Amino acid sequence: MDRIAAMILLLGAFVSMTLFLLALFSVAPIFCSCLCALLYILYYFLANESTTIHHAQEFENRFWTVFFVLLTMAGIYVKDSPFSVYFESRHSGWGFFVMFIVGYGVHTWDRMVHRKHLTSQVGQLRRGASAAQSLLHLNAHIANSVVSSTAIGAKAHLTLEEQLERISTCMDNIDQLLVPST
Repeated sequence: MDRIAAMILLLGAFVSMTLFLLALFSVAPIFCSCLCALLYILYYFLANESTTIHHAQEFENRFWTVFFVLLTMAGIYVKDSPFSVYFESRHSGWGFFVMFIVGYGVHTWDRMVHRKHLTSQVGQLRRGASAAQSLLHLNAHIANSVVSSTAIGAKAHLTLEEQLERISTCMDNIDQLLVPST
């Protein structure tokens, strides 16, 4: 597709979306105002990637969760919304339940997509060493150094720096660098 055809297609999509929003605004002005505010927030989020919300994946996950919960809330609880018919005052518990399910679903979906992306970049996140293996590895290092130092006639203890380095090595084998524990 050449550039002119893409620009015409983009202009047609923009005009169609504007006409749809104007028609929706004539039918449901409060709901359309909520949608326009949410679309502005979405635009601001996507346009400013240098803000602090993009510094950590967990911040982005919170943004998407809150955004879709607010979108669901606008769809359910705004009086002129096309979806508010199903959630009148006698069914208000269902509206809260739907908001909770949508929020939890978006939260888990975003996390799953991010972990899948990390797995495809790194290859395999697990290092193959468990906590028991690391402790055995540490004990073997300590035993080897004690045996080798007593064989030469030196004292049978390690320096503090050597012990800390071995503990750090074992902790590096246990810790998952790219997957947080929470």
